[in-house]
Amino acid sequence: MTAEEALNIFKEELQKQEFDGLTGLQEYIFKQSWNHITYEEMSDKLIYGKEYSRQHIKNKGKELFDFISKVVGQKVRKKDFRVPLDNFFKHKNREKSRENAIAENLPDISTSNTEAEIDVWAKQVLKNLKPFYERRHGKVKVLGMREPLELESIYTAIQILDDAAIRSYESIKELERLYRSTNRRSFQVSNQGKRQGIQVANEEQYLMVLGGPGMGKSIFLRKVGLEATKGQQGELKQNCIPVLLELKKFTSSNLNFKDLIVKELEILGVTEANQWITEALESGKLLILLDGLDEVPKQNFRNIKTQIKNFVDRYYKNRFIVSCRLAYLHSLQQFTDV
Repeated sequence: MTAEEALNIFKEELQKQEFDGLTGLQEYIFKQSWNHITYEEMSDKLIYGKEYSRQHIKNKGKELFDFISKVVGQKVRKKDFRVPLDNFFKHKNREKSRENAIAENLPDISTSNTEAEIDVWAKQVLKNLKPFYERRHGKVKVLGMREPLELESIYTAIQILDDAAIRSYESIKELERLYRSTNRRSFQVSNQGKRQGIQVANEEQYLMVLGGPGMGKSIFLRKVGLEATKGQQGELKQNCIPVLLELKKFTSSNLNFKDLIVKELEILGVTEANQWITEALESGKLLILLDGLDEVPKQNFRNIKTQIKNFVDRYYKNRFIVSCRLAYLHSLQQFTDV
C-alpha cells in the first residue's frame, strides 16, 4: 500500500466517524512518515511553499500520531504506525463485509480461509522448529576449545544502550573509542539508558544491534531466535518463526531474501516453505535475523543495504533484527539503534 492510498483510506474513515479532517501539514507528515522520512529530513524541504523548523514539524507530528491513536483505538508511534493502521483497515473491511453479507442475506466470508490456513501453518512450523534450530544455531565454537558449547550454557543476559544513550555521544567513533579504551567487554556508562536485550527485542519491531567485535551480537541474535522457537514458554512473546541469515556467507551484490529464507527454512526441516513463504511474509509471521551487516563485501554494501531496506518496506509486518559493528554503522531508517 502506498502512502497516498493509506492516507485516502484514513481520511475516508475520519469522515465516517465524523472526526475533523487533517490539515495540509498533517497530511504531508503522514505520507512522509509512511515512507520512513525523518522530521529532520522533512524540515530541509519547502512544504507547500513554506519553511518549517524541525521542532515545529515534530510537535505537529506528535499531535498527528496522538490523533491517529485516538481514531484506531491503540497507541501509534511514528516509526511503526504502518502495522496498527493496516490492521485497523483490515478490521474495518471485515466489518463492512459482514454488514454487506447481512444486508444481502449472504454467508459471511469476511474471514479469509487463506489467512486462517497461514496461521495454522505458522503455528505448526513453530511447534516443530526448536530441535532443528538448536542443532543448527544452538551451539557456539569458543576460541581455544575443541568442542562447541551449548549456547544456553554460556549465554549471559546482555544489557544494551538505547538509541538516546547512543546518540548522547559525540559520534559513533567516539562511542567505539570509549569501548576500546576500557579494555573490557562492556561500556563504562551509568545504568541510565540500559535495558535487557530480550526486553528490547520484544518491544521493537525493527532493531539494529550495534557493538564492537566480540561483544556478543551474533550470540544475541541466535539467542533471540532460540527463544522464539520456545513459543509461550520462551522469553520472546511474538509468536514469530525465526530465520537467521549470516550475511558474510553471501558474496553476490544481489540477494533474493525470499529465496534465502526458503532455503534456511528447508534446512530447518520446514516442508513446503516455498509454497507458503509469500503469504507468511505478507502476514508478518517471521522474525528475520540478519547477522553481520558489516561483513558484507565493501563493493556490495550499498546494494545490499538498499535491498534490505526495500525488503523491510515490502514485508513490513514482520520483525527484523540486524547486527553491525559500530565502525561500520550505516543506519537503516526504519530501525531503532541499540
